[in-house]
Amino acid sequence: MLVQQDKAAHGKYALLARCPTPAQKTHAFLMARNLPEPLRHHLFGRAYVYIAPVVPDRHIIFLTAGTSGFPLYKYQEVASAHGRFQLTYVDTTAIGPHGEDYHAGGDVPLGRWFLLEWEFNDHPDRAAIWIDGQPVLDTPFTFKTTGPSTDLVGGFTDFAIGFRLWGAAPVPFDIYYDDIALDVHRLGAVK
Repeated sequence: MLVQQDKAAHGKYALLARCPTPAQKTHAFLMARNLPEPLRHHLFGRAYVYIAPVVPDRHIIFLTAGTSGFPLYKYQEVASAHGRFQLTYVDTTAIGPHGEDYHAGGDVPLGRWFLLEWEFNDHPDRAAIWIDGQPVLDTPFTFKTTGPSTDLVGGFTDFAIGFRLWGAAPVPFDIYYDDIALDVHRLGAVK
């Protein structure tokens, strides 16, 4: 991971997360710990993202918000699976089967800058994403419940952006992030 000047959506710099090959279960995250109290149970985020035109057909996590203790923590994520976006709740702290609920929808843009916006909510448990201002996926999360659930994560204390790859990477790939921001309301495009 590095801050570079070769490719940016706005201004001079953008964050580059590079996955080499061969790579197996590789990750590179920039993490913010101890999020402010107003973001602990409901937060919105924005980033301009450029994903290489060729990526492996694998589960790739782009960003998470959850508890401390990576990689054993509870979190919500924006990811991709088979070229589509995936929103997921995961509990890797559980003994035995891990808690997980995931939902997919919307194609992941490749080879161009796009505006990715997300909402993570822990009261009630749900997440949403928008691409270039348009809604793509909005879903509740449940785990071993019969209806809407609350507090599955237990509060967002840490935020991570970059990538986590599940499986092998037969080809190297790059992901660029620019204008990353978190807030208590939807941020929209950079003005």
